[in-house]
Amino acid sequence: MKYILVAGLITASVLIVGSTSNAHEKATGIVKERMLVMEKLGKSMKALARMMRGRDPYDTEKVSALARNLAYHGSSNLTKLYP
Repeated sequence: MKYILVAGLITASVLIVGSTSNAHEKATGIVKERMLVMEKLGKSMKALARMMRGRDPYDTEKVSALARNLAYHGSSNLTKLYP
């Protein structure tokens, strides 16, 4: 019974992820811009988190560049994409 439940959850998650990624491929205009900005923010946050957790070597210049990226994309440049 446990295996059927786990298999069902895995199947459902694969279907959801598959349909979501398909919907993102068709995005245009401001929706596409939002998605791209969120992608950039996510990549910056992941890189910072890896350094802060000690998984990647701490690089002051890289932290500074990532912080500037977050400040630029996370400020009014992000909120203007949500009229």
